[in-house]
Amino acid sequence: MTGLAAAALGVGLMLGVFPVLVASAGAGADPTAATCTSIETVTAPATTSVATVDGLSGEQLAHAATIIRVGRNRGVPDQGIVVALATALQESRLRVYANDGLGGDLDPEQHRIGASLQLPHEAVGTDHGSLGIFQQQWPQWGSMRDLMDPAASADTFYQTLTQVPGWEALPVTVAAQ
Repeated sequence: MTGLAAAALGVGLMLGVFPVLVASAGAGADPTAATCTSIETVTAPATTSVATVDGLSGEQLAHAATIIRVGRNRGVPDQGIVVALATALQESRLRVYANDGLGGDLDPEQHRIGASLQLPHEAVGTDHGSLGIFQQQWPQWGSMRDLMDPAASADTFYQTLTQVPGWEALPVTVAAQ
């Protein structure tokens, strides 16, 4: 989870705090099954720069900050925020993806997905009608505009995650799916 830790650090620097992810897996346990027990913060100097954190741009760090803010506003536990950050890092490296529709793997209701190129985006993909930072399927996960808006797509992600029975006890990788 180096990318996740780097993103959390970068977001914290941008917000003027250092987030510290406190994870636990138990002795001899599979480290990929670790769960986040808390996200703690320590004040950072105001002059700290976040131009690069493990290769993440300021825009990517801003998207991570949005994911954290939306989670906090919804009252999502820290574990859910970690799951959301890990998902966005894995799916898009925290970039808003449009979809050119040229992948040849679209369902009939997805053939207009190329219109996503007209909305603000930072990258273009072709994967199964996926859009945005979470690579959510359009139109099943929501409107094209909402899926390409980091705050709206994070809200949809949290709404869905928190409906999964026992999600808090699942390994991050399982909960993300």
